[in-house]
Amino acid sequence: VRRLIGPAKAGIHRIAWDLHYPTSRPWQPSADAEAWPDPTRDRGFLAPPGTYIVEVAKRIDGKIVELGLAETFEVAAIRAGSLAGASPSALSAFWRRVEVAQRAAGGAGSAIDEVDGRLAAIREVLDRSAASAGEVDSTVRDLEHELRGLRLRLRGDEDREARNDPGPMSIARRLDVAVYGNTFSTYGPTPTHEQSLAIAERQLDDLLKSLDHLIQAALPALDHRLNQIGIPWTPGRSAPPLKQGE
Repeated sequence: VRRLIGPAKAGIHRIAWDLHYPTSRPWQPSADAEAWPDPTRDRGFLAPPGTYIVEVAKRIDGKIVELGLAETFEVAAIRAGSLAGASPSALSAFWRRVEVAQRAAGGAGSAIDEVDGRLAAIREVLDRSAASAGEVDSTVRDLEHELRGLRLRLRGDEDREARNDPGPMSIARRLDVAVYGNTFSTYGPTPTHEQSLAIAERQLDDLLKSLDHLIQAALPALDHRLNQIGIPWTPGRSAPPLKQGE
């Protein structure tokens, strides 16, 4: 359900589980997390009532050793809801679907940002290279355009939203409907939540296929061509070969 890290120093220590699953957010640099501190950044959805087991292990020099200490405990609902909602098992199953979609959307967004940085570096190095004009510039521009389209589908147009004209519903916005409608409630998903998540899942599936092709096929082909024509190294590429044209 969740891994908790405790202090490894002398004395008696207590660690409390907050009854939440871990977050589905992608990795982010520590500097970004410190700039925007959020005490709930590692917290996911609530765990449903039921029987749980806690186990203890130690990590020394990267090696995990189970200590053979385990306890079973019960998680119970504090009170019944005002309205009859979904069963804990049905609610938990919905939350797990949301988590999968969140991981996919968050990972896609981070991957898009990373590729965007790689293409910006390529364009910068191209402009100070000895490559013929237009050698691969059009390829870089096409990939940038494709990447921008994927970002719009995933996150929407921030400039347009700032002017109160959000345009087509983004995948992230559809996920928000499912997430925030159930994060602080144990009532269960409404038909609107279910429909919003289902649409987000279908759109994410299409987006991930396009993004995978860009990252696994189009971008490596561009990197190979850059090495062939002697373009200096840029992030994400292997070291250029000793012999140009290879």
